Amino acid sequence: MTWKMFAQRRKPGTPGQPFYQFGRQGYAGLAPGLGVTEVELTEDSDGPYWAWLPTGSDTLRFISDTPERVEHFYRCGEPDIDMARDELAGSGRLLRLSARELVSQQ
Repeated sequence: MTWKMFAQRRKPGTPGQPFYQFGRQGYAGLAPGLGVTEVELTEDSDGPYWAWLPTGSDTLRFISDTPERVEHFYRCGEPDIDMARDELAGSGRLLRLSARELVSQQ
């Protein structure tokens, strides 16, 4: 499965993966960095990114560079929610992803 969206490019020397602040173009532009770029995320069992995919949805949620951060955002505001339990119950899946920058053909 693949998803196209926008992300902010991280400044060289900044810790973390090369992209962050995934989403619509305006949202990606809210974060400081080298600028917004279009990316393609692909489900990849060795990928450096993680996200939650709710059952019945094609929209990724809480994209991050660690599963712990995905769970943090998943539980935000409702600390009793358990992502692992919800995954077992069929509410969604924790996915591992890779990202590549899409270069526009002009």
